[in-house]
Amino acid sequence: MKIKKTTPLKILLILLIFSSLVLTSCETEQTPDTSDDQTEILSETETCPPFAILKIDSYCRLGPGEMYETAGVFSQGESTEVKGRSADSNWWVIDQPDDPGICWIWNDFVDLEPKTCDVAVVEAPPFVDLDPPPAPVLEVPADGTVLDCLSTQNLTWTPVEDPSGIAGYNLIVKKEVSGSWQNEYQLGSLTENQQEIDLECGSNYRWAVQAEDQAGNISPWSVSSAFSVNLE
Repeated sequence: MKIKKTTPLKILLILLIFSSLVLTSCETEQTPDTSDDQTEILSETETCPPFAILKIDSYCRLGPGEMYETAGVFSQGESTEVKGRSADSNWWVIDQPDDPGICWIWNDFVDLEPKTCDVAVVEAPPFVDLDPPPAPVLEVPADGTVLDCLSTQNLTWTPVEDPSGIAGYNLIVKKEVSGSWQNEYQLGSLTENQQEIDLECGSNYRWAVQAEDQAGNISPWSVSSAFSVNLE
């Protein structure tokens, strides 16, 4: 029988393939599975959500803005868990200090630890304005002014501001008749801080203004002002 000889090149190829299989087997056995260890490390270092640490004594409000009512006061150095943030990240949502529920605190009043946490956005509650606007201040004519005999006079006052916006002004003008003051004009919902009125020469007048905001709150009447018109 004729024996088929194996060439040196074939022997070398067989040895290389065998060595490769042995190395692969060893690496598979020696490579440990660290996925569980990594999960454990991550859970041990997890510190979110962050905490807000008060830099100064600060009010907490019922919404993200100074127009909202206060919900309590936090003292400098206090720490509280952050529940959320405003869309612009200027306000942080935390628990109220004394009552159930959440409140909002200004970003500049706190330090956040840690700073890298991803905090969810909380929608701001609707603003309910319960405070009246301030009373306007009368300008022209000033109290005690004596006018020349004129047929009209423009009354002006300082405009006021309110978180809800100003809806208009109410104006009352009284004229002295036989020693008593009687309503001459009573105008409402004036959109400008001025109003022209007709005058009667030789008469005395007294007037005042109040403001109304968009929420329906009405200011006190301004301090009244009196003026007179010469007969001629």
